[in-house]
Amino acid sequence: MSGLLAFIVYFAAVLITAVGMIGISFFIGQRHQERSTGEAYESGICSVGTSLLRFKVNFYHVAILFVILDLESLFIFIWALTFREAGWTGFIVMLFYILVLLLVVVFFWREGIFKINKRRPLPLHG
Repeated sequence: MSGLLAFIVYFAAVLITAVGMIGISFFIGQRHQERSTGEAYESGICSVGTSLLRFKVNFYHVAILFVILDLESLFIFIWALTFREAGWTGFIVMLFYILVLLLVVVFFWREGIFKINKRRPLPLHG
């Protein structure tokens, strides 16, 4: 029962914090409407063109690889911290986990995803 009470207190604290932050920003936030208020602005550079740009698939591959490898390294680090408590069962499970990761890396390698600079020659216009 104490676990449920702790969860309710935590949930109430999170809810009060979120509502408080939104409420405070509503009451003390700036209110102005100028000509450029609704325009997109990124890193001090005004945007040019449309936001519907097509990126090459390589950009998405790099992003996916980063997320996958970043999360997996976190899981392996947490396992390393609890190595003694996990015992042989934890070791076998992590061995299987790392084997699956290696198979994924081999698959990506065969697909050529790690070759980021695949450049085709530009067509000559003349």
